[in-house]
Amino acid sequence: MNCSMCLRSNPPWAGSCAACGTELSSGDYRPPEWLLTPRGSEPPIFALRRRRRRRQWWGLAILALICCTIAYGWYARNIINEPTPGPGTAETGMASDWQPDDDGPIPTAEDPTEGDEEDDPGDETPGTEDDEPGVESEPDEEEEPGDGDDGETDARPSSTTTHRPSRTTAGGPRPPRTGPAQPSGPSGPPVVPPAAGVETKVREKDGAEMVRVAGGSLEMGASSGEAAEKPVHAVSIPTFWIDRTEVTNEQYKRFIDATGRPVPYVAEPWAAPYNWDRAARTYPDGQGDMPVVLVSWDDAAAYARWAGKRLPTEAEWEYAARGAQGKRFPWGDSWNAALCNSLGSDPFDATPAPVGSFPKGASWCGAMDMAGNVWEWVADWYSADYYSASPSKDPAGPATGRYRAIRGGSWGSPSDLCRSYARGFRPPYARSDAAGFRCAADPSS
Repeated sequence: MNCSMCLRSNPPWAGSCAACGTELSSGDYRPPEWLLTPRGSEPPIFALRRRRRRRQWWGLAILALICCTIAYGWYARNIINEPTPGPGTAETGMASDWQPDDDGPIPTAEDPTEGDEEDDPGDETPGTEDDEPGVESEPDEEEEPGDGDDGETDARPSSTTTHRPSRTTAGGPRPPRTGPAQPSGPSGPPVVPPAAGVETKVREKDGAEMVRVAGGSLEMGASSGEAAEKPVHAVSIPTFWIDRTEVTNEQYKRFIDATGRPVPYVAEPWAAPYNWDRAARTYPDGQGDMPVVLVSWDDAAAYARWAGKRLPTEAEWEYAARGAQGKRFPWGDSWNAALCNSLGSDPFDATPAPVGSFPKGASWCGAMDMAGNVWEWVADWYSADYYSASPSKDPAGPATGRYRAIRGGSWGSPSDLCRSYARGFRPPYARSDAAGFRCAADPSS
């Protein structure tokens, strides 16, 4: 209230003026004059404060917008640069045979197949049936390059989509075919005499036949391929041994019986024809000579250690498939669907085939099924730009990574992904009905 004696403004509860001491009555109060003035006529200090607050709010809004823009840019860059699946692309994914069981098109991006894995990280990892690692690949986890370009499997960069061949009939999933009748050895694989000049030996522990790969040099990669297959670079490879065929169900059973490791199993409908009996710990009837599938990279590495071997490096695998002449396919430079089990091959165009079913498609060193049938895990971590920094002698791949490399294509791959220099990739825990492995060993082991 205002004191009429000195015009001093006092609070409503004041009994006397704080300036002159005059007694005040409650009815004398009225707001100060400056509160009654219209907007714009108040003291300058209040207008300044109002403008300052307005500037502060605008500043906060602009700062928030800048932060959101930076966060979105970082997220978009990761999406673009990541082989989500598909490395094939530098981290984007490859179009390949690892795809869901439906017959429709799927993006080439990598989606790790997750399956019921007892030994993989996590209790369950749903898996897509054919996610094939690859540069452009299928996944489950995970695109297909043109004929002149090599594709990566669950790991190859590409923006195309692929369609997976229908694998069901009116009665449900189609069981794997057994292929032409052939005599079988004690370990299961068909007995096919090696070519003249091929040096072989049999490992007693797993019964696998291995072929000797004489050391030499290789122009690794391809100038006409995908970005991950460039640049072409010379590497020298020392002598080593490699399994003549992919590891079979019968050989893998020796391993799980000796170690107690969980059997290959994925709790998905597409995996039913390939799932092992977890109670009896046995593979499906009549599939002893089929390549073992539904195995993760860790499973493959554990098997190799148990057998006194190891997984081949990418360089070793490519050298065993191409040789010093750098052939486009294991048998030569021209595509021939009759020499491997791949998309469009007959009669194995919808399922894996017994190992060694295509002896005429063997590579220069006598290794079979290095094109098609099933993708093969190799030892290396996958990096789309590794070739630009690869050492020239016996390269072993990056020290770390998110994906493991896979090679060779599968029964669901087109010719581009079956090229000997096509690179694929998949998460180490991925399991697929289109991925298996073979082992390698040093001369002294």
